[in-house]
Amino acid sequence: MRLGPGRGVCALARRAGELWACHGTPAPGAGAVGLLGDEDNDHARGFVALAEAFQHMADRPAYAELGETLLERQEQVDEPTTMYALRCLVGLACHQTGETPRSILESEFVKSPSDDFWRANVRVA
Repeated sequence: MRLGPGRGVCALARRAGELWACHGTPAPGAGAVGLLGDEDNDHARGFVALAEAFQHMADRPAYAELGETLLERQEQVDEPTTMYALRCLVGLACHQTGETPRSILESEFVKSPSDDFWRANVRVA
């Protein structure tokens, strides 16, 4: 299903139960309001680390990979902040492509390494 401007993207997403599909509409438990409200929380530090990673990519050393750049900062970014940023980026992709979050993520799953790879190689920090 392709969604475009003026077609009620957020309303359709809400009816489909994908509340996070709309920019600024958090999934249950995401705490998006709290993410931006308190300067003394880990979320602010996480957003700074994410911004630094993206700035590093903008400066683009030839050897830089975004995934590696983010992993270097993983201890500075808490999991709720990471998931909130992910939802926002997927929401941005929805608005850019007209696709639904589900279709975008499903197409990306096909491109990513298998679950066996992740189980063997990912260590939780």
